Order: sequence, then C-alpha cells, then structure tokens
Amino acid sequence: MPEAGKVRYTVKAVSAMGETSEAGTGTEITVSFDADPANLSLLGEHIYYLNTDELKTSLDVLREGGLTNLSYDNSHIQAEVTAAADGALFTSIPYDEGFTVKVDGKKVDYRSMNGMFLMFDVPAGRHDVEISYLSKGFLPGLAISILSLIGLIAYALISKKHSR
Repeated sequence: MPEAGKVRYTVKAVSAMGETSEAGTGTEITVSFDADPANLSLLGEHIYYLNTDELKTSLDVLREGGLTNLSYDNSHIQAEVTAAADGALFTSIPYDEGFTVKVDGKKVDYRSMNGMFLMFDVPAGRHDVEISYLSKGFLPGLAISILSLIGLIAYALISKKHSR
C-alpha cells in the first residue's frame, strides 16, 4: 500500500522501437511519485523507453541511403539518392498538390506519408531526384492578372482617345 500522498502505478514497459522491455515480455515497472490521489486521474498511461543502441543501428541504416549532392532554392530540390533495395523515399516536406517529382528525369507519382509528408517510390540503385513545386492556383492566377492588366491598358487607351 502506498504511503499517504504517494501514488504507485504499475505498467508493462514497451520501447519506442516497438519491442518489450529488455528484461523480457510482460516485465512490470512500478513508478512512484508524489501526488494527491484525490486530484489525480490515470487514463491508461503508457511508459516508453528508448533503446539507444537500436536507435543508433536504425539511424546508421537510414544514413546509408541518404541524399547526397543536395541543392535547392525556394521551389526546387535536386539530389542524388542511393537505395539498397526498391522502396519509398519519404521527406520532411509537407505534402501538397502542385509538386512534380522526377527520378532520373522521369516524372513519378508521389503521395502523402501519414497525410503529412511527401513520399515517392525509388528503385534500388543510384538515382538523380528532382522535386519542384508550383502552387496549384499559380497559373490560373497569373492568367487572370495578365488579362486584368490588358483590360486596364485597353481601358486607359480608350479613355484617353475619347477625352480628346
């Protein structure tokens, strides 16, 4: 029984990488902390730990296929990527319509990863990747602006001609 003013909570440990605790499946960990039990409500909390050795190994694998010779500006990215196997390349670029993605100069389809980030397929091997962006409404907006400018110039010329 916990002391007055103390709360004891027992859970099964699961790591951030998905495996159960190093001590084995079903290992129970007891967490104690000072709190007023009358003002505390626990709603199925989970406790996670991070196996830093496994994280380092996973990051090393990811770095093997990373982008190299990266160059970019406001709406264009060029890079080289080497993929050990066929797979998907995901980016930290927010997903939106209006991207053009090319792998080795050929346009490829792209999709969102988890509804948030830009992702596309890359076959095994070394490839040149090019990503460019043009806002979906840019071309219609440009056409409307040009037509408006032409109309304004025509109106000014007609008004000047009639005022003489």
